[in-house]
Parts: sequence; C-alpha cells; structure tokens
Amino acid sequence: MPATTPDTGISMLLIEGGLTVILFAVAFALPRLGSPLFVPIERTFDRLARRKHLSVALVGVCALLLRLAILPFCPIPLPFVQDDFSFLLAGNTFALGRLTNPTPAMWLHFESIQLTMQPTYMSMYFPAQGLISLPVRCSSAIPGLGSCASMR
Repeated sequence: MPATTPDTGISMLLIEGGLTVILFAVAFALPRLGSPLFVPIERTFDRLARRKHLSVALVGVCALLLRLAILPFCPIPLPFVQDDFSFLLAGNTFALGRLTNPTPAMWLHFESIQLTMQPTYMSMYFPAQGLISLPVRCSSAIPGLGSCASMR
C-alpha cells in the first residue's frame, strides 16, 4: 500500500513519479536550460576530483552530515535481526574492557546461532564490527547508535 499524506490521500509515489516525468520531458525539450548553472558546478567538482584524498574525506563527511540531518525523520533503527544483537554484544563487551564474556552458568538455555558460548561467551563474528562501534558506544547512551555507525 503506497504511503499517503494524511490530509489529501495523494500517494507520494505518484507525486514523485509525475515530477520525474515532467523533469525528464523538460530536460529533453530544452537540453541547454541549466547549462549556465551547471558548468561552474562541474568545474568545481572536476577540481575536487583531482584531489583524491580530499574527495574521499568529503564523501564521508557529507554522508555523515546527511544521516544526521535526516535523524528527526528517520530515527536510528532498533536491532531487528540476530546479527544486530550479536554486534551489540561485541560492542558492549569491548566497551566493558573485555575481550570475551564469561560463560553463563546455564549457557545451554541462552544458546543462539550468532553467539559462541564455549569456551567463552562472545559474538561469532570477527571483532572488527564491535571495535568500529566501540567509540560511538562509549560516548553515547543510545545502544543502537554504535551499530548504526558501523553498518548503516
């Protein structure tokens, strides 16, 4: 079922599709319409592309800033699949200053696909995922923010 606006009931997909068709028609009918605007922008990005390290850093910063900008509209997702919980376990384990956790007394009742219980209790994945989320996890009270920083 397409998303609708509460007031009008018009589908956002219909609005976006209609605007896309209109913009493509204008682009084919008047190909030089935006040329005076886009030529300086293209030159600027051409100069930026020649500086590879700066380009990579700028893409990363822009992605981070865009994600922060849409946080009010699209909040941090809650852990949903078993992998997410396993990554959170790894991040929490490293945040507590441990490499692994001691095996619980009744470990058979807590066994999961994504967790290793014997000889110690830890995520089955490589530690890099938990280590990437470690700085964010240590500086934030929001548990999902660490996994969000390293996956999404």
